[in-house]
Amino acid sequence: MQGFCGGANVTTVLIALAKALDLVGKGVFPRLRHGVEVAYTSLRICESVGSLSAVDSRELLWAALVHDTGVSSMAQRASLIEFEIENPFEHAERGARLLSIVPWLSGVSNLVAHHHDRYDGDNPGRARGQAIPLGSRIIHLADRLSILAHRVSNALIDKDVILGWLRSRASAVFDPSLVGALQSIAARTAFWLDLMSDDLEQHLLDIAPEDGPRLSLEDLEPVSRVYAEVIDDKSPFTRSHSAGVAAVADRLATMAGCDRSEVTLIKVSAFLHDLGKLGVPDEVLDKPGSLSPNEWASIWAHPYDSLRILRGVPVLHEVARWVSYHHERLDGSGYPFGAAADELDLGCRLICVSDVFQALNQARPYRAPMGDDEVARVMRGMVSSGHLDGSLVEMVLEDYGRFRSLAEQIS
Repeated sequence: MQGFCGGANVTTVLIALAKALDLVGKGVFPRLRHGVEVAYTSLRICESVGSLSAVDSRELLWAALVHDTGVSSMAQRASLIEFEIENPFEHAERGARLLSIVPWLSGVSNLVAHHHDRYDGDNPGRARGQAIPLGSRIIHLADRLSILAHRVSNALIDKDVILGWLRSRASAVFDPSLVGALQSIAARTAFWLDLMSDDLEQHLLDIAPEDGPRLSLEDLEPVSRVYAEVIDDKSPFTRSHSAGVAAVADRLATMAGCDRSEVTLIKVSAFLHDLGKLGVPDEVLDKPGSLSPNEWASIWAHPYDSLRILRGVPVLHEVARWVSYHHERLDGSGYPFGAAADELDLGCRLICVSDVFQALNQARPYRAPMGDDEVARVMRGMVSSGHLDGSLVEMVLEDYGRFRSLAEQIS
């Protein structure tokens, strides 16, 4: 294993997580790049207003990218997109609670908490007007513009419709001074062309404030833990699954002789191993019967989506590979790459074994949790079939009680 080299760029990491969150909405707007669109528009408004410090504008960028961290369900995402959700504050509060766990996102969590606050004060916390954080007011406006831009046939041609909708809600929903600033920005054709461009991510990076300190491996662990919770909350049958895989992988990697940094990197990978599952429809994960070919296709795609998202973070290339190979098998029969033993290093094998063990110990819509003897029988059968690494499986089964207790503590 090569390990973790150098520090990670915060903005690049959060762009990757924004892309993962966008998977939750791909069934409604397939080309939605909501986090990046909101971040780009927010920074343009910030430039126009000119009243945020470098630190505040950086936190605005980060909050805009991950403002929808509280959304796991496709049904909830669809309601937010269609402006029909009764309580938009619920996901904002949940996202803020999750992000507050991460020390270096403490300032971001407050902006996320208020990003659906109405300017007139009809909010749970009763904050109104200028008492609502400026960054939150900016994100709220940028968020609605992003959605409206996808509800028209061409945002550039229909910009007056979009701006008219936002203007009609100034003072009630949005800060009127920010609506005025956006009106000035949106008068430029280039703004809309940027927003619709395939190069939007690069346009965002071109105007992004200086990134600040690089993230260490230890900094990445808490944020990976947060997104494990977002992933697992898609379904009652996957709740705590990723955390359980991480606990098992931590113990198993230590037993296999990995050093502390390698163990932490494997743990980060385990937390994120199902990142692409955010794009699997809720009803597929909860279905008690056989899956249709189309439903299976969405399952088969999730490791590929994980790779597509994480490979954009240069220092996480090894994590991306371990995550995307967690359904591969030693005999080459796994998916989606058909990788075989010579392509599956120790990190891949550890995640595979940990994932299978945790899954067998949890309920699924089509079965109850398996008992100890059945888990051992299934896992040894997968070794005999050439699917799993036999030495790692035996490490788990020889210390079965300890591993089972790890799984149960998480669940």
